[in-house]
Amino acid sequence: MYLDPQEGKRFRPDDPRFRRRNALVNALLARWAVIGGTGSWLEAHLMARLALSMGVPGMKGCGVDEPEVLDLVGARPLGEPVLVILCDSIAPDLGLALIRRLHGLPQKPSVLLMIQRTELLPGVLREKRLALVDVRSLGSGRVLQALQALWHGDSYRDPTLSGSESDHRPMLTPRERQVLEGVVAGQSNGAIAATLGIAPRTVRDYVSVMLQRLQMPNRTALASKAVAEGWLER
Repeated sequence: MYLDPQEGKRFRPDDPRFRRRNALVNALLARWAVIGGTGSWLEAHLMARLALSMGVPGMKGCGVDEPEVLDLVGARPLGEPVLVILCDSIAPDLGLALIRRLHGLPQKPSVLLMIQRTELLPGVLREKRLALVDVRSLGSGRVLQALQALWHGDSYRDPTLSGSESDHRPMLTPRERQVLEGVVAGQSNGAIAATLGIAPRTVRDYVSVMLQRLQMPNRTALASKAVAEGWLER
């Protein structure tokens, strides 16, 4: 059940299609203990209030940072189906690190990530057991599709987010990749040089060239970008 965004009326409660999709989504949400996660206090407040007004009794809370979300999920009993609905405002990396930590919890929650920012998207696209929905698709029926996929143990990717991942990865020489692996690991130029058997000045030159070519302000930003976008994944 997908509504073309051009048709409009996606957010009008008097639209029968909107009401029908809303009822179907609520029916699916009722199967889970639902945890929200967002970097906005306003979004967290509205998410909790809407859950009450829309009749979603499974809503257990909404965290405004990673520790709060992890605590809310960790408090759920083992064996209870848990759904975490994240807004990408939860963290600068769109919640990628949080998603990986959630997947490592014994509760094994399903995760629905609402995407608004796409600069770090490639790293998120490679995650498993995850549903991704572009916020521009809200009201189109894709949240319903995502929830159905998660309930059946599948992943889901909004078709609007289906751009080629490889297009976002820079071309790295074998030596650049080795140096970047050391930078990501937090090693100094000297430590990287000792591992690779080259001079520290050579490592410094490689790092400087990558910073300039990839338009990164410093090595910390370079490492963060490499991890988030999966530059070192084969």
